[in-house]
Amino acid sequence: MQRIYEAANNVEAHMIVHMLDSAGIQAFIQGEHLQSGAGELPLGGLVAVAVADDDSDAALRIIREWEARTRTPSEPSVTTAASKGFYGQLIAVVIGGLFGSGIVWSIHHGPDAAEGVRDWNDDGEIDERAYYDGSVLDRIELDRNFDGKIDAIERYDLQGWIRRFETDDDFDGRLESVITYRDRQPLEWRIDVDGDGATDYLTTYKFGVAETLDYFDRSGGRVKRIRYTGPKLERAELDIDADGEWEKSYRFDRYDEPVDVRTIAE
Repeated sequence: MQRIYEAANNVEAHMIVHMLDSAGIQAFIQGEHLQSGAGELPLGGLVAVAVADDDSDAALRIIREWEARTRTPSEPSVTTAASKGFYGQLIAVVIGGLFGSGIVWSIHHGPDAAEGVRDWNDDGEIDERAYYDGSVLDRIELDRNFDGKIDAIERYDLQGWIRRFETDDDFDGRLESVITYRDRQPLEWRIDVDGDGATDYLTTYKFGVAETLDYFDRSGGRVKRIRYTGPKLERAELDIDADGEWEKSYRFDRYDEPVDVRTIAE
Protein backbone atom coordinates (compact mmCIF):
# COMPACT_ATOMS: atom_id res chain seq x y z
CA MET A 1 0.00 0.00 0.00
CA GLN A 2 1.38 3.43 -0.97
CA ARG A 3 0.31 6.95 0.01
CA ILE A 4 0.07 8.77 -3.31
CA TYR A 5 -1.78 11.98 -2.43
CA GLU A 6 -2.03 14.21 0.64
CA ALA A 7 -5.43 15.87 0.65
CA ALA A 8 -6.23 19.31 2.05
CA ASN A 9 -9.29 17.91 3.82
CA ASN A 10 -11.68 14.97 3.91
CA VAL A 11 -13.82 16.33 1.08
CA GLU A 12 -10.88 16.49 -1.34
CA ALA A 13 -9.77 13.00 -0.29
CA HIS A 14 -13.21 11.57 -1.08
CA MET A 15 -13.18 13.34 -4.45
CA ILE A 16 -9.81 11.74 -5.35
CA VAL A 17 -11.00 8.31 -4.25
CA HIS A 18 -14.14 8.64 -6.36
CA MET A 19 -12.08 9.71 -9.38
CA LEU A 20 -9.76 6.71 -9.03
CA ASP A 21 -12.65 4.31 -8.46
CA SER A 22 -14.19 5.55 -11.73
CA ALA A 23 -10.92 4.54 -13.43
CA GLY A 24 -11.07 1.06 -11.91
CA ILE A 25 -8.48 1.68 -9.19
CA GLN A 26 -9.45 0.90 -5.62
CA ALA A 27 -8.29 3.65 -3.27
CA PHE A 28 -8.44 4.17 0.47
CA ILE A 29 -8.45 7.20 2.76
CA GLN A 30 -5.91 7.18 5.59
CA GLY A 31 -6.29 9.43 8.63
CA GLU A 32 -9.87 10.50 7.90
CA HIS A 33 -10.96 10.14 11.51
CA LEU A 34 -7.88 11.95 12.86
CA GLN A 35 -9.31 15.17 11.47
CA SER A 36 -12.73 14.86 13.07
CA GLY A 37 -11.75 17.06 16.01
CA ALA A 38 -10.90 19.96 13.68
CA GLY A 39 -13.84 19.62 11.31
CA GLU A 40 -12.75 20.04 7.70
CA LEU A 41 -9.98 22.60 8.22
CA PRO A 42 -6.69 21.70 6.53
CA LEU A 43 -4.23 19.93 8.80
CA GLY A 44 -1.40 19.06 6.45
CA GLY A 45 -0.38 15.43 6.16
CA LEU A 46 -3.19 13.98 8.26
CA VAL A 47 -5.47 12.86 5.43
CA ALA A 48 -4.03 10.93 2.51
CA VAL A 49 -5.17 8.68 -0.33
CA ALA A 50 -3.47 5.29 -0.68
CA VAL A 51 -3.63 2.55 -3.31
CA ALA A 52 -2.11 -0.89 -3.77
CA ASP A 53 1.54 -0.92 -4.86
CA ASP A 54 0.66 -2.28 -8.32
CA ASP A 55 -1.81 0.58 -8.92
CA SER A 56 0.42 3.44 -7.75
CA ASP A 57 1.85 4.42 -11.16
CA ALA A 58 -1.54 4.48 -12.87
CA ALA A 59 -3.13 6.36 -9.97
CA LEU A 60 -0.36 8.98 -9.95
CA ARG A 61 -0.78 9.51 -13.67
CA ILE A 62 -4.53 10.09 -13.27
CA ILE A 63 -3.98 12.54 -10.42
CA ARG A 64 -1.33 14.48 -12.35
CA GLU A 65 -3.67 14.77 -15.34
CA TRP A 66 -6.38 16.03 -13.01
CA GLU A 67 -4.01 18.58 -11.46
CA ALA A 68 -2.94 19.76 -14.92
CA ARG A 69 -6.57 20.35 -15.91
CA THR A 70 -7.39 22.24 -12.75
CA ARG A 71 -4.16 24.28 -12.38
CA THR A 72 -4.52 28.04 -12.78
CA PRO A 73 -2.71 29.33 -15.96
CA SER A 74 0.56 31.21 -15.36
CA GLU A 75 0.36 34.98 -14.99
CA PRO A 76 3.02 37.52 -16.18
CA SER A 77 3.91 38.49 -12.62
CA VAL A 78 5.20 35.64 -10.44
CA THR A 79 4.18 37.47 -7.25
CA THR A 80 0.64 38.06 -8.54
CA ALA A 81 0.27 34.46 -9.63
CA ALA A 82 1.45 33.13 -6.29
CA SER A 83 -0.87 35.49 -4.46
CA LYS A 84 -3.86 34.48 -6.57
CA GLY A 85 -2.97 30.82 -6.16
CA PHE A 86 -2.76 31.16 -2.38
CA TYR A 87 -6.05 33.01 -1.96
CA GLY A 88 -7.76 30.76 -4.47
CA GLN A 89 -6.72 27.70 -2.53
CA LEU A 90 -7.73 29.35 0.73
CA ILE A 91 -11.21 30.17 -0.58
CA ALA A 92 -11.54 26.65 -2.00
CA VAL A 93 -10.55 25.14 1.34
CA VAL A 94 -13.01 27.31 3.28
CA ILE A 95 -15.87 26.53 0.91
CA GLY A 96 -14.93 22.88 0.83
CA GLY A 97 -14.68 22.82 4.59
CA LEU A 98 -18.13 24.31 5.05
CA PHE A 99 -19.60 21.97 2.48
CA GLY A 100 -17.82 18.96 3.96
CA SER A 101 -18.84 19.88 7.49
CA GLY A 102 -22.43 20.04 6.34
CA ILE A 103 -22.15 16.60 4.78
CA VAL A 104 -20.54 15.10 7.89
CA TRP A 105 -23.13 16.73 10.17
CA SER A 106 -26.03 15.53 8.00
CA ILE A 107 -24.66 11.99 8.06
CA HIS A 108 -24.44 11.86 11.84
CA HIS A 109 -27.43 14.07 12.65
CA GLY A 110 -30.89 14.56 11.32
CA PRO A 111 -34.50 14.24 12.34
CA ASP A 112 -34.96 12.33 15.58
CA ALA A 113 -36.48 8.90 15.13
CA ALA A 114 -37.65 6.13 17.43
CA GLU A 115 -38.30 2.48 16.87
CA GLY A 116 -39.57 -0.32 19.09
CA VAL A 117 -36.98 -2.91 19.94
CA ARG A 118 -38.55 -5.58 22.16
CA ASP A 119 -41.73 -6.63 23.89
CA TRP A 120 -40.13 -8.63 26.67
CA ASN A 121 -43.29 -10.08 28.25
CA ASP A 122 -45.29 -10.55 25.01
CA ASP A 123 -48.17 -8.37 26.17
CA GLY A 124 -48.29 -6.32 22.97
CA GLU A 125 -46.59 -3.29 24.54
CA ILE A 126 -43.07 -2.20 23.64
CA ASP A 127 -40.81 -2.46 26.72
CA GLU A 128 -37.56 -1.36 25.05
CA ARG A 129 -37.36 1.47 22.53
CA ALA A 130 -34.34 2.95 20.71
CA TYR A 131 -34.06 6.64 19.78
CA TYR A 132 -31.80 7.97 17.02
CA ASP A 133 -30.37 11.38 16.16
CA GLY A 134 -30.28 10.95 12.41
CA SER A 135 -28.44 7.66 11.90
CA VAL A 136 -26.71 7.76 15.31
CA LEU A 137 -28.12 5.84 18.28
CA ASP A 138 -28.83 8.41 20.99
CA ARG A 139 -30.47 6.39 23.78
CA ILE A 140 -32.46 3.28 24.69
CA GLU A 141 -35.38 3.54 27.11
CA LEU A 142 -36.59 0.50 29.04
CA ASP A 143 -39.61 -0.48 31.10
CA ARG A 144 -38.10 -3.26 33.21
CA ASN A 145 -41.10 -4.04 35.42
CA PHE A 146 -43.72 -3.74 32.64
CA ASP A 147 -45.81 -1.04 34.35
CA GLY A 148 -45.83 1.24 31.31
CA LYS A 149 -43.26 3.68 32.78
CA ILE A 150 -39.64 4.20 31.79
CA ASP A 151 -37.32 3.08 34.60
CA ALA A 152 -33.98 2.82 32.80
CA ILE A 153 -32.27 4.91 30.10
CA GLU A 154 -29.02 4.01 28.33
CA ARG A 155 -27.35 6.99 26.63
CA TYR A 156 -24.71 6.60 23.91
CA ASP A 157 -21.93 8.70 22.36
CA LEU A 158 -21.25 9.21 18.64
CA GLN A 159 -19.12 6.04 18.52
CA GLY A 160 -22.05 3.95 19.75
CA TRP A 161 -20.54 3.36 23.21
CA ILE A 162 -22.60 3.74 26.34
CA ARG A 163 -21.76 6.94 28.25
CA ARG A 164 -24.50 7.09 30.91
CA PHE A 165 -26.99 4.68 32.50
CA GLU A 166 -29.89 6.12 34.51
CA THR A 167 -32.19 3.84 36.50
CA ASP A 168 -35.23 3.93 38.78
CA ASP A 169 -34.45 0.95 40.98
CA ASP A 170 -37.35 1.38 43.43
CA PHE A 171 -39.82 2.01 40.57
CA ASP A 172 -41.23 5.18 42.11
CA GLY A 173 -41.07 7.12 38.83
CA ARG A 174 -37.76 8.90 39.56
CA LEU A 175 -34.38 8.01 38.08
CA GLU A 176 -32.28 8.19 41.25
CA SER A 177 -29.28 6.16 40.08
CA VAL A 178 -26.73 7.32 37.48
CA ILE A 179 -23.66 5.43 36.25
CA THR A 180 -21.27 7.32 33.95
CA TYR A 181 -18.88 5.56 31.57
CA ARG A 182 -15.70 6.27 29.64
CA ASP A 183 -14.46 3.94 26.90
CA ARG A 184 -17.25 1.51 27.87
CA GLN A 185 -16.00 1.22 31.45
CA PRO A 186 -17.85 2.64 34.48
CA LEU A 187 -16.28 5.68 36.13
CA GLU A 188 -18.69 6.40 38.98
CA TRP A 189 -22.12 5.48 40.26
CA ARG A 190 -24.17 8.14 42.07
CA ILE A 191 -27.43 7.49 43.94
CA ASP A 192 -29.80 10.19 45.24
CA VAL A 193 -32.17 8.19 47.43
CA ASP A 194 -34.37 11.00 48.77
CA GLY A 195 -34.56 13.09 45.59
CA ASP A 196 -33.06 16.25 47.10
CA GLY A 197 -30.51 16.61 44.30
CA ALA A 198 -27.56 15.63 46.49
CA THR A 199 -25.62 12.38 46.22
CA ASP A 200 -26.24 9.94 49.06
CA TYR A 201 -23.98 7.14 47.82
CA LEU A 202 -21.02 7.36 45.45
CA THR A 203 -19.11 4.39 44.05
CA THR A 204 -15.90 5.09 42.12
CA TYR A 205 -14.25 2.65 39.71
CA LYS A 206 -10.72 2.02 38.49
CA PHE A 207 -10.32 0.10 35.25
CA GLY A 208 -14.02 -0.76 35.47
CA VAL A 209 -13.71 -2.31 38.97
CA ALA A 210 -15.25 -0.77 42.11
CA GLU A 211 -12.58 0.98 44.21
CA THR A 212 -14.46 3.00 46.86
CA LEU A 213 -18.00 3.47 48.15
CA ASP A 214 -18.79 6.71 50.02
CA TYR A 215 -21.80 7.44 52.22
CA PHE A 216 -22.96 11.05 52.72
CA ASP A 217 -25.16 12.65 55.35
CA ARG A 218 -27.95 15.16 54.61
CA SER A 219 -25.52 18.08 54.70
CA GLY A 220 -23.29 16.47 52.07
CA GLY A 221 -20.57 15.42 54.50
CA ARG A 222 -18.90 12.07 53.90
CA VAL A 223 -19.46 9.84 56.92
CA LYS A 224 -18.25 6.47 55.69
CA ARG A 225 -15.92 5.07 53.02
CA ILE A 226 -15.59 1.43 52.05
CA ARG A 227 -12.55 0.34 50.03
CA TYR A 228 -12.40 -2.66 47.72
CA THR A 229 -9.61 -4.94 46.56
CA GLY A 230 -10.92 -6.40 43.34
CA PRO A 231 -14.37 -7.83 44.09
CA LYS A 232 -13.64 -8.14 47.83
CA LEU A 233 -14.48 -5.65 50.57
CA GLU A 234 -11.15 -4.59 52.12
CA ARG A 235 -11.79 -2.05 54.87
CA ALA A 236 -14.10 0.74 56.00
CA GLU A 237 -13.49 4.10 57.69
CA LEU A 238 -16.05 6.17 59.59
CA ASP A 239 -16.32 9.91 60.16
CA ILE A 240 -19.49 10.03 62.23
CA ASP A 241 -19.46 13.81 62.80
CA ALA A 242 -18.43 14.52 59.15
CA ASP A 243 -15.59 16.81 60.22
CA GLY A 244 -13.15 15.36 57.68
CA GLU A 245 -11.33 13.12 60.17
CA TRP A 246 -11.85 9.36 60.39
CA GLU A 247 -12.81 8.23 63.89
CA LYS A 248 -13.00 4.49 63.34
CA SER A 249 -11.60 1.92 60.94
CA TYR A 250 -12.21 -1.79 60.46
CA ARG A 251 -11.48 -4.58 58.02
CA PHE A 252 -13.73 -7.27 56.60
CA ASP A 253 -13.37 -11.02 56.89
CA ARG A 254 -13.97 -13.52 54.07
CA TYR A 255 -17.73 -13.28 54.68
CA ASP A 256 -17.66 -9.46 54.46
CA GLU A 257 -18.27 -9.12 58.19
CA PRO A 258 -16.47 -6.21 59.95
CA VAL A 259 -13.55 -7.26 62.16
CA ASP A 260 -10.56 -5.60 63.82
CA VAL A 261 -12.42 -2.40 64.72
CA ARG A 262 -10.03 0.38 65.67
CA THR A 263 -10.57 3.85 67.07
CA ILE A 264 -8.41 6.33 65.18
CA ALA A 265 -9.36 9.58 66.90
CA GLU A 266 -11.68 10.64 69.67
